[in-house]
Amino acid sequence: MGFNGSDDGVRGALVAYDAASGKEAWRFWTVPGDPSKPFESKTLEMAAKTWSGKDWWRIGGATLGTP
Repeated sequence: MGFNGSDDGVRGALVAYDAASGKEAWRFWTVPGDPSKPFESKTLEMAAKTWSGKDWWRIGGATLGTP
């Protein structure tokens, strides 16, 4: 499931769920998170250096969809 959170003030992500249990299997964030907290990966840490402004991590996002 992909979602863009910028309209709602949350980070966008691509998320996979286990069909049998409904539990989250994995999550890929499309933008870095709160820079005052540790980043989930080195890639997101590097990407954070390209963003600026106030609360960019709350309103930034990348729409994920299927054709």
